[in-house]
Amino acid sequence: IYTLSLHDALPICVSTPEEIKKAEAEADEVLAKAKITDVSKHWAKKSIAYVVEKNLFKGVSTATGKDGKTVNNFEPESNMTRSMVVTVLHRLAGTPAVTANAGMADVKSGTWYENAVNWAVSQKIVNGVGENRFAPDRPITREAFVTMLYNYAKTNNPKMNKMGDISKFKDASSVSSWAKDALQWAVGMGFLTGNDKGELSPAKSITRAEVARDRKSTRLNSSHALAS
Repeated sequence: IYTLSLHDALPICVSTPEEIKKAEAEADEVLAKAKITDVSKHWAKKSIAYVVEKNLFKGVSTATGKDGKTVNNFEPESNMTRSMVVTVLHRLAGTPAVTANAGMADVKSGTWYENAVNWAVSQKIVNGVGENRFAPDRPITREAFVTMLYNYAKTNNPKMNKMGDISKFKDASSVSSWAKDALQWAVGMGFLTGNDKGELSPAKSITRAEVARDRKSTRLNSSHALAS
């Protein structure tokens, strides 16, 4: 199991039957309000409810429910894309106004991610992929994801600067040179622990549920994140 550990305030760590029951009810209430119906039995349901309640994530598609009404699908096992990640970080930052235009040829005017991409590029959180392209629909890799988190934290919470040692991981040599500092930071800050084989798998993609479960990333603005 990999740990990409966006929050730590919700009932993931509850233990008593009463707390578990309350947490389930609160999560169900949030998801019902958002009309999200495809995570009721998912292992990350409470985490998903948290990020939905905080308006960091929304559904990605719609469907017709049993009652004939439109419902939203979160699609927890779908890959996070580059456009999804910058959108989450833009919302985490409070959705600041965007005046700059990154000039990415594949980011069309009026798309739901246009402002987030322009903001993220202007804040040096992310660059394009070459040839004036952003590749908004490309699934994001673990190393690219933590690099965005690292760049965001450097601007929004520079005290989050603890670095770790990635040489202990079997596949440390497969980490891209541009992502090395970010992965050292992610390990040092406890965002990334690897799997039971001692691997980081930097090129592995990440699902929406895995990012939703990331228990510290949504606190990148807070000094308390250091103690999370």
